[in-house]
Amino acid sequence: WYLVNFPTNDKFRTVQVLDHSNCFAGGTGFWLSRNGGVSWIEKQLPSSIYSFSSIRDIHFTTKDFGVICGSGVIYTTDGGESWNESTGIARPRCSGFSFIDSQLGIVCTANEVYLTADGGRTWNLQCRIDSLPPIGITFVRENTFLGFSANGAYYISNDRGQTWDNRNRSVTSEDLTGVY
Repeated sequence: WYLVNFPTNDKFRTVQVLDHSNCFAGGTGFWLSRNGGVSWIEKQLPSSIYSFSSIRDIHFTTKDFGVICGSGVIYTTDGGESWNESTGIARPRCSGFSFIDSQLGIVCTANEVYLTADGGRTWNLQCRIDSLPPIGITFVRENTFLGFSANGAYYISNDRGQTWDNRNRSVTSEDLTGVY
């Protein structure tokens, strides 16, 4: 390990290393590296499409195609030069998403869960969770997801997010945002 001199004081919430060259970071800004993190370039997100204070998650499948979430979900097909708003998803703050492959993904918002089968371009509402909405979500396998919530509570879905079993058995007193 060695310290990298990053050209900003931005606070990062998420980092993705796609391969030995391409890295992405998000928080109060969106940054990318094409040389394994040695140097970084900030990419502006168009305010006409998207206004947010924090990127909460990033998922790139190639150096050109990626999805980010924050106050909604947007995607790029040209490495962050331009952005498009994903369709089918409401615009409340997204907590995070998880992809099992380059196409199949799930995202949780304040109280809704959405599924995509096209890499994040379009999303379909799977269900609403009003009691203790998840703040993190991850795939276990193709049809099974775990959702994490406040005070260590968690949910499990075995039908691609259509229904959720609240396992309100706290494994910790802290908020869970993800498990790897």
